Amino acid sequence: MSDPAGRVARSPSPGASAESLRAASARAEQAMINAELRATRRAVLSRFRHRLRTDVSAIAAPDFLVLADAPTVHSAIMIAACGIPAADACHLQLRERGTLTLRTVRHYGLPADLVDRFAAGDDGLAAAAALAVRTGSPILVDDLTASPVFAGRSARLVLLAAGTCSLHAYPLRDDGGRVLGVLSLHYAAAGRHPSQDGFARHAGRALSNAAGAPPGRDDPARATMASVITDHLAATTTVTVRGCSTPSPFPASPISSGAPSLPWAHRTR
Repeated sequence: MSDPAGRVARSPSPGASAESLRAASARAEQAMINAELRATRRAVLSRFRHRLRTDVSAIAAPDFLVLADAPTVHSAIMIAACGIPAADACHLQLRERGTLTLRTVRHYGLPADLVDRFAAGDDGLAAAAALAVRTGSPILVDDLTASPVFAGRSARLVLLAAGTCSLHAYPLRDDGGRVLGVLSLHYAAAGRHPSQDGFARHAGRALSNAAGAPPGRDDPARATMASVITDHLAATTTVTVRGCSTPSPFPASPISSGAPSLPWAHRTR
């Protein structure tokens, strides 16, 4: 048989047909494996999230830390922090090495304009976090309207307008006591709120471990854990916080054990 140009068309050889069938079969088999892997990841994350909600030490558990790189730990801290009863929003900042400067790495439930002001370096808004870095102690602002931490600062009115009436800033420390970052919890209701010192200890240990961990993509096991976290955190949900509707990629849920106790907290009224 010939084509319009007069060339003879060749029929596929039996070997070529067999090769095509094998390739198609391999693709179908790989698709099944991928589907099973996705289902397994969903199951792993479901168990992990439940564990974080019921046990704050999970954020620093060895079986998590051996797999988690820094971005995964940051997201896991937020998942756990968002599960803290009564906390309406949370903000994770890391300390720049060798300085007292803080930079935002994760946040949840904060109005967009407030996040923009933090990113622009509004020192007044970060007064409690900055004090936590300098003192190495939790700064517990039970009532924003009366606290000396924000006295004379326009940031007080900005935070109140955003719906924050109480603010707790916890330094996250490594086992040697060095402050690695600060986790700030925002509450819509003024007054005393349960201490999260235990969670701060575990989160500090997780941060310390992640600081020396290679990026997830360099290790298949780490990459799998990172993808388990990101696959589910990537589904953006909208949470309403004190009248502010804020899209956030963090659903809500952490991991570990044994760092030294944090110093006594500075509590303000």
